Amino acid sequence: MAPMIQNQSNSNFSRAFLAKTYFWLAIQLLITFNISAYIAYDQRIGEMLYLGHFGNLKVPSPILILLFLSVIAIIISSFRRSVDNMFEHLYLKAVLSITLVGIFTSIFWYTYDNSSILHILGLTCLMFAILSVVSVIFTRMALKFAYISSYLLTILFWMIYTNFLIIKTSSFSLAVTLFGVLVFSVVIFTDTAIYKYIYQRVKEEDREKFAFMAASGLYWNFVNIFVRLLNIFGSKKK
Repeated sequence: MAPMIQNQSNSNFSRAFLAKTYFWLAIQLLITFNISAYIAYDQRIGEMLYLGHFGNLKVPSPILILLFLSVIAIIISSFRRSVDNMFEHLYLKAVLSITLVGIFTSIFWYTYDNSSILHILGLTCLMFAILSVVSVIFTRMALKFAYISSYLLTILFWMIYTNFLIIKTSSFSLAVTLFGVLVFSVVIFTDTAIYKYIYQRVKEEDREKFAFMAASGLYWNFVNIFVRLLNIFGSKKK
């Protein structure tokens, strides 16, 4: 009888965790999508955020640079917080991050077909949902492999660094992008399990905030996979 009660309790925790976390994640992604699309179709905002072009690159304005530095500063400061203060600047960091991602992804609407962006967005949502559900079901296994994520992210960083400065071939760039999809798939699988594990152990009155924090962390994983899938399968405008 006791194992049945424990399994039922774990199942309830899993459903509550997924419902709250996915709600906040969906809100963040919806806001990002709207910011990105609005900037892409409003030239006045584009002129405020970018000073012009330097070759194929857009030159960011001081406003955009300040926003970027603000996000970096808050993220770095959050690493120095104790567990008791982990919710400090939570919503401010999320707002700045969403705004920044919305601005930088607005360029995709100029580069790729609109239908292609929507298809890749749907594919990313499907992948993300499958990985998250599997992670919740196999939480113990995901926790055992959590340490692998940091090693894979380190390897990916050096591959990107090598591709940017040393090996600049298209085939190596494709390999880096494919490896990036694999890496962030593993990160989603392990991070979801870690967030669920912590969710069960935080105070009940803090669970809503922690679900928001988990959504903000998974948000970056979603964006990373989306960008890489778009780079691989996206149809560019002619």
